[in-house]
Amino acid sequence: MKICITGKPCSGKTTAIEYIKSFGYKTFIADDYVRSIYKVNKPGYNAILKNFGSKYVNKSEVDRKALGSLVFQDKKALIKLNKIMNPLIAKAIKELDKKQHWFIELATYLFYPQDFDKIFDKIHEVDLKKTMESSYIDYAM
Repeated sequence: MKICITGKPCSGKTTAIEYIKSFGYKTFIADDYVRSIYKVNKPGYNAILKNFGSKYVNKSEVDRKALGSLVFQDKKALIKLNKIMNPLIAKAIKELDKKQHWFIELATYLFYPQDFDKIFDKIHEVDLKKTMESSYIDYAM
């Protein structure tokens, strides 16, 4: 079973996945996977070099800061990046051991669910701030 943990930036996805991991469940954090394939001569590195140019890589890895500056200022570049990276992430998730229960932290699912169609058995959107506000209201009542 593969369960997607998704949400907006700073919504509590990492907190949730770390909590789940503390019970011994298998977890997959997409950002960690991307960092691993952003190393020189790995698929992510080669794809960034080919599609964005040498300005966004160095001798050992993708320059995430430079690439981030580009994609968060240019929506077309962000769409292009997701079209390149999402299939690589989806492939890695599909290859996870099917005999295990996996909790997968994947922020991009929220914005590109079609890229991960039919991979997950369940999808859970985390919004820790909303949950905490609700708990505070309940307590205050």
